[in-house]
Amino acid sequence: MGINTLLPFLKDVTVKVNIESLNGQSAAVDASCWIHRALSTRYKQNGNDSRLQGILELYIDILQRSGIKPFIVFDGLPLLAKEKKQNKARTKAAEHMQKGETSAANKLLVGSAQIAYAMTTTFIRLCRYKNIDYIVAPYEADSQIAFLTRNGHVDLLSMRIQIY
Repeated sequence: MGINTLLPFLKDVTVKVNIESLNGQSAAVDASCWIHRALSTRYKQNGNDSRLQGILELYIDILQRSGIKPFIVFDGLPLLAKEKKQNKARTKAAEHMQKGETSAANKLLVGSAQIAYAMTTTFIRLCRYKNIDYIVAPYEADSQIAFLTRNGHVDLLSMRIQIY
């Protein structure tokens, strides 16, 4: 679900760059962010996740075509605090649905969607097929990505991907 107030604090140290300028670098990717993004994209189109693998493959291809080597980081064991927050969001989404506020409900549902084991294994199989490096973090991918970046195992990080 992420840290809602983090981006404003990073504003002064964030630089927008053209993806092609990152040629030759490696990027740690939070797998759950990409899966949630893919589910959101697919759900908006037809209400299911049948093309999850195709969307994830597109994200990987975008990085690779730009000369960036992806390093995918998967969440490990769930954190109890995060699970409670997600359950609360699902309850709030149900309330919005009962009031007919589908847009607000969908926003909460996408953010609180539990990533099914099958979705993760689909992404891992895709990584193996495309010979992409990946790791399953002990708990949250964010911490593992910070470690990988700080210790020079990757050059940069990508939590989200924007396709225009």
